[in-house]
Amino acid sequence: MTRGVVNTDFEPNGEGQVGAQEGDEVEVQCDYGDGWCEVVGGDGQEGIFPTAFLDFPEGAPPQGPPEDEEDDVDDGFGEDGEGHDAQLADAELQRAQLEKAQAEHEAAMRQQAVDHQQGELEAAREQTSSLEERVKQLQEELSTEREQRVQAEQKLAEKDHSMQHELMDKQAEANSAAQERLESVLKENERLVAQAAQMRSEFEVRERDFALSREDQSQKRAEQFMAEREKSQKLAQDNESMKVALQHAEASKEEYERLLEAERMEHARTRSGLEAELKKEQGNAANLIEDAFNNSKQEKEALEKRLAQLQEDYEKRNREDVLRREEESRRRAEMFMAEKQKGSSLQAQYEQEKASHAQALDAMRQTYEQRLEQAKMEIAKARSAVEQQRKLAEAQFAAQVQANRQNDRKKLEETLQRKRAEYETQKAKDLQDISNARAMAVEEKAKRERVEQALLKEQEAAKRQRDEINQGYAVRYRQMQAEIDKLKQEKASAVALRTELQQQLQGVQGNQQRMHAQIQSLTQQVQGQNALIAQMSSETEKLKAAVGAAHAEVNNQKRVADDLRQKLDIEAQARQNVERAASARISQQIEETRRHQEQARLAQQQNHQFMQERDRLEAEKAQLMSDKQRLEMERQSSMMQRQQEEQRRQQEQQRQQQQQQMEQQRRYQEQQQQQQQRPPPPATPASWKPAPAYGNTYATPAPINVPQRQAPPSGGGSMQPQRHAPAPQRQAPGPSYGSSQPQQQQQQYYGGPPPNQYGQQQQPQQSYYGQNPPPGVQQQQQQRPPPPGAPQQQQQQHPNSNDPFANLHY
Repeated sequence: MTRGVVNTDFEPNGEGQVGAQEGDEVEVQCDYGDGWCEVVGGDGQEGIFPTAFLDFPEGAPPQGPPEDEEDDVDDGFGEDGEGHDAQLADAELQRAQLEKAQAEHEAAMRQQAVDHQQGELEAAREQTSSLEERVKQLQEELSTEREQRVQAEQKLAEKDHSMQHELMDKQAEANSAAQERLESVLKENERLVAQAAQMRSEFEVRERDFALSREDQSQKRAEQFMAEREKSQKLAQDNESMKVALQHAEASKEEYERLLEAERMEHARTRSGLEAELKKEQGNAANLIEDAFNNSKQEKEALEKRLAQLQEDYEKRNREDVLRREEESRRRAEMFMAEKQKGSSLQAQYEQEKASHAQALDAMRQTYEQRLEQAKMEIAKARSAVEQQRKLAEAQFAAQVQANRQNDRKKLEETLQRKRAEYETQKAKDLQDISNARAMAVEEKAKRERVEQALLKEQEAAKRQRDEINQGYAVRYRQMQAEIDKLKQEKASAVALRTELQQQLQGVQGNQQRMHAQIQSLTQQVQGQNALIAQMSSETEKLKAAVGAAHAEVNNQKRVADDLRQKLDIEAQARQNVERAASARISQQIEETRRHQEQARLAQQQNHQFMQERDRLEAEKAQLMSDKQRLEMERQSSMMQRQQEEQRRQQEQQRQQQQQQMEQQRRYQEQQQQQQQRPPPPATPASWKPAPAYGNTYATPAPINVPQRQAPPSGGGSMQPQRHAPAPQRQAPGPSYGSSQPQQQQQQYYGGPPPNQYGQQQQPQQSYYGQNPPPGVQQQQQQRPPPPGAPQQQQQQHPNSNDPFANLHY
């Protein structure tokens, strides 16, 4: 078997045929040569299928019927039983061949006795008359068959005409629907192109507006940033000036607080010293009194006298001490007033310096503001120049872009119009060609169907004719065989007739092998008929009695055969004309298809050129956008350079300010070193003491029980103290005012923070000046070490409630 691929859909319209769709694969058993093949379908169905509707990728199938058909008597000419009589004839031919040899032998033996058999001539005449009757009957049957054939052709022509009308209507509907779809597609394409152009223009407008808004926003932000920075700088300068003034005020306040605390500490120390001395004297006196009580009355009286004298001396000395202290207090008050005046003068000088410093700051601020205004004016001028340049560049760029866009739009519109006109022309041509091709295809299909139907009709007619001939030949063969049974000569002619029938059957089988061989098979049939006529004429020559009848029969059959041959020749010529016309139309259609393909290729090339032109325009647009972005980047880079220049200028200013601050700090350090290297100031005189902060300045302090010195021994020993009694020991008095106390007071005065009025040590406050205080404040801070023995508590109330001076506060 050979594999075949169906290239055209086929629906079976007769018995024994197999239907298949395009693309199906079938197994081909053989090719009969008459346009039909024996195939096995995909569903296992066996039957015949048109050879023209198959492709053979593995090679052509074998020609002729299968080998098993030649020996199969029941199959005949197919499953439809179209050659049943021929099959019977084939079955009898095998028997006739044997009879043929016997008939030939008998004919040879009785050839000499033919002339002598008159009865046989009469039988031949009867046979001739019967043959004439049979020919007439055949002619009538042929005429009726011809009429039926004409009627069938008319019906087929009417049906073909109606089908053509239906096909034309359907083609017109399909063309109108395709035209409507094409118009809708073109309208949708135009709408999409317009929408894309509108979206592109809107995008460009939005992009341009967005770029302008971004530039305006960035410029506004820059202006706001500059304004905020100027405002912050101004506020920082005002804050610094306020801080400096506040620092000066706090420094002066701390100085006064230190002075007051030093006064309070000195007063508390003096009072504590006096109280300690008083306690010591009272203790000594108590000891002496106790010793005196242990002595005799004389010693007691002497001691009382001595105590009274000591009391008087102590009161006298105390009064002198009080007067002296009052005098010292007055002197200290005077000195304090002088120092206060000096401090007021220093305060005034400080205020003057502060005012001058504020004036200098105002002058510097004014200068800076003037310079800032000048810088702002220069920046504004530069910005306006840059803005003008930018606007000019943007205007030039916009004009250039607009001009390029207009030119591109004009070129694009011209190109689109030209391409649209070409496309419309080409589309009209293509539609016309397509419609013509479709019409031609439909016409060719209809003609091919008509030719196929005509071929089928011819095949059916040939089949019917062959069946009729076969039937006629079978009847004739039987009659002749019956006559051969009677007459050996008739047997010989029947054998010849059987031979001719076998030749005709072989011709029919050859016609089934090839479609174009039908004419040859019919020609062979005519030749067989001519041979039969010749044989019959020879038989009539041999049989004198049957010559006339045989000639008549031969002439009649010859006329019928001539008619059939002429008809077959006409039909073959018509078939050839149809095939030539179909091949010419197919070649023309192929040429038209090639021309359409060439036009489609040219249209594709034009479309490719149009796409290249559009890509070039897109590339130019991208180049314009990149130029615009490059200009934007250059503008941003120029703005960044200006900002960097401004930052560098600010950094330079900050660096100069830092250098000035470092120079001031270096000068301050040099001044501090010079002040540290200077000799210390002269000591404050011992008579000076700070005035008390509150209380009665001139109050008399409580009397101090100071033990008197023992009188030198005079005469009696009653006044001397006992040796076993402990000698009174006087403790060392407190620090006097004439020793090193002024230096200590000076250290106390210039030392660390004194205790407050609650007896708590004050924490040194963090200076507001930071690391660069003014020279005076820095010197005071460096020259104030903590005091070595500053009291940490306030004086407490004297434990002796009888002391009248215990509640007095200095």
